[in-house]
Amino acid sequence: MDELLLLCTKIKWTLLIAFSLIIVSGCEGGEEVKKPQTQKEKVKMELEEIVEEMPAQGSPEVWITGKVIFEDGDIKVKGKSNLLPGSKVRLRRDIKGYQEITFGRYPSTTVEEDGSFVLDGYGYGRNAFTTLEVKFIPEDQDEDNKEIIETYGERGENLEGPFRRKYEYDDGEIAYEIINKVEYVPGDLEKEEVLVERDDEDEDKVKDEDKEDEKKEVERKVMLLEKYEWEKPDDYGDAEVWIEPEAWSEGRYIYVSAESNLLEGARVRNSVDLPGYIAIGGSPSSSVNVKPDGSFYAVIRNPGKSEQYINITFEPEDSWEHIQEHYGKKGENLEGDLVDEDNGEKRIRIEGLEIEEVEEEDDDEDTEDKKNVGTRDVHRESATC
Repeated sequence: MDELLLLCTKIKWTLLIAFSLIIVSGCEGGEEVKKPQTQKEKVKMELEEIVEEMPAQGSPEVWITGKVIFEDGDIKVKGKSNLLPGSKVRLRRDIKGYQEITFGRYPSTTVEEDGSFVLDGYGYGRNAFTTLEVKFIPEDQDEDNKEIIETYGERGENLEGPFRRKYEYDDGEIAYEIINKVEYVPGDLEKEEVLVERDDEDEDKVKDEDKEDEKKEVERKVMLLEKYEWEKPDDYGDAEVWIEPEAWSEGRYIYVSAESNLLEGARVRNSVDLPGYIAIGGSPSSSVNVKPDGSFYAVIRNPGKSEQYINITFEPEDSWEHIQEHYGKKGENLEGDLVDEDNGEKRIRIEGLEIEEVEEEDDDEDTEDKKNVGTRDVHRESATC
């Protein structure tokens, strides 16, 4: 009996020691515990994933991506593309509610051999909702660069892909350009004091013991340019128009985001309805062009009244010539429940759209979706680095 008890005791201790060794080996030599990604690593990884998807350099399906760096009041775009070397790209800024006088002199540069480029020349600008666009316009290229003109077309007629946008000349001729952008409000950039960024190749040259001496504290924010994935509805361009909008207010602005089956380039007016008020000079509004998948997105100054709504209007005669031909200049081809007819003229009209108020400190997932307005058709990740 004593021998049996002794044997059981030995087995018990043997199992305990083995179990302890498994735990120790799991911590030391097993699967490595992954450290959480830094914000800089997240931006870098996202950018690498987008670049991997790019078609070959020189493809008519042109892609532009990159990161926008806000640092000490200045803006710099470090871009990557599959554009041919020597292609000219421009940087354009639109500040909500302000007329920016540039005399056509937007910052520009040419693409390097590997498709990369750097654009700068802007400060943060006024503390207002701002759209910063990187643009490739075929007709903007140097005339002696025949390869670029032949590849993409004099007016971009050969361009393809999700970054292509349509526009129209005064003579009604259609042309195309490539656009990518970020949207921001300078006061909402949540800048932090961080280390100044070094290129990876420079970091490799710096010994670990010297890295402390390389630190520099700056106010810095990095955002990724957008990534587009358009999905047109099955009835895209039909005369029976439908629009599914939502609106919300946050701080100084009201945001309107909608899906529809309207053609790209249709001009839609989004205005604030203020019952009981007379708006001198007209109610706050924003007219925007519909995107390639029929969606549209508008930002409007928030009057901040206790009762306010959004009215959405599409009148073909406010749009490009080919849009007027499709729907009728006076809207005579329009059909459906949203048609509003007056004196024989038709338009699409939605009235009294309620505005959801979003608390700025609210940080749940639904609120984040609304903050990343327009990202229903866009995947964008911004981060502080």
